[in-house]
Formats: sequence, structure tokens, C-alpha cells
Amino acid sequence: MQRIGEKYDISLDLRPKPVKGDWNGTGMHANFSNELMRTCGKKEVFHAICEEFGKNIKLHMDVYGAGNEDRLTGAHET
Repeated sequence: MQRIGEKYDISLDLRPKPVKGDWNGTGMHANFSNELMRTCGKKEVFHAICEEFGKNIKLHMDVYGAGNEDRLTGAHET
């Protein structure tokens, strides 16, 4: 995309939420699952996974990329 943008004199903005505002456009995100998550269907499994992620929120956010504080406000679906 960047090469095409260079060709047509257009720039890309890859920030997770490039347009500021109180709206639910969360921009970049990633969904993932493993075999257990796809097959077990147990609420307890998902709660346990979330609890584990919650122990290292700063670490996860640091490697997820810059600008997420604009996206992950706690409002809307975030």
C-alpha cells in the first residue's frame, strides 16, 4: 500500500484510530482463537483466558503498538 501511495502521491496513516472523536470506530484490532476456544464452548475457559491477559495488560499493550490509548477508551465496544 505504501508503494502504491508513493506512486499516486498519497500517504497512509496506520494508527489504530487516525480520526479523533467519541465514536466506535476502533480501527486496527486482531482476533485470535486456538482449538480449545473453537471447540469447548465453555464460558469459564474464556473467563480464564481473559484473567490471564489481565495480569499483563501493560506488556500486551506495549507490544500491540502505539496509539491504542485513543482506541481503547472503555467506551463503546472497547
